[in-house]
Amino acid sequence: MVYLRKGARYNKQPLRTRIYPTPALAPYLYPFVLDTVQTFDGPYVATKRPSDHWKAVMDGVTPMEEPELIKINQFLKEQDWACKAPIRLIYNQDFLNGGRLYTAYQNLPTRKADIRKKTLINGEPLCEVDFSANQLRLQLAVLFEQDAGEYPYDEIALLSEVYDREKVKAFMVIAFGANSREKAAKACWKKQINRKQFIALESATITIYPKIKLFDGWTHQGQNLEGQILKKVMLKGVDEGIVCLPVHDAVAVQRRHEAWAVRTMISTWTEVVGCDVKPRVKVDKAA
Repeated sequence: MVYLRKGARYNKQPLRTRIYPTPALAPYLYPFVLDTVQTFDGPYVATKRPSDHWKAVMDGVTPMEEPELIKINQFLKEQDWACKAPIRLIYNQDFLNGGRLYTAYQNLPTRKADIRKKTLINGEPLCEVDFSANQLRLQLAVLFEQDAGEYPYDEIALLSEVYDREKVKAFMVIAFGANSREKAAKACWKKQINRKQFIALESATITIYPKIKLFDGWTHQGQNLEGQILKKVMLKGVDEGIVCLPVHDAVAVQRRHEAWAVRTMISTWTEVVGCDVKPRVKVDKAA
């Protein structure tokens, strides 16, 4: 059930013995991942690399979100889902940087093999309700009260003549996260977006959305807003007895609660953003 590559004690660059699982071993390993349950110990709000100023300010202070995360985790502790673990709100340096919700469930594979959406919540099939082009929509709505339209990535692809949606999406993610154009271009190159495509995508984005701010680290603000939106959705779920699991800028719910999730995510997004712009959501289900 394993592949064995025997090592060797060479004088230069010795090789270690390495063992790889074969496909035959996979079914025996799944339970160790899917059925694992972590302890639900707090605290549930954390900062990865707190600045000295932030540590001084927060020394001995309970973050204001901690009671909300306690309420969410006390409810979820009694539920059942794959890779069961507490929900934590994690900032990078302070409350202005990051602020997304994290849990082990969101680390399950979903691209090459869509394991995540084939799992269950309390023994029932689930679906994931996902905000579409959320960083773009959030910035335009928060800073300019502007609606990004129905299919912003498709419009950018058409105008730029870069007809690979994954490249368009990768460009937008990098452009919002990078704090300089040069760094963004280097990061795009690693995603197989060449210089010509980078310039075309940048030009198309600015042409369609003249007010948009690229290459200034907007992601920090965007992730903070996403975390606040999903936290409020989860709290509403707790009040109605509905399990919601955060998946970056989406939530997983039992399929019978799909309509509730769509309705609640849209209304909560508008509530947090504070203007009349509406987000767009899509629903993903395993086949």
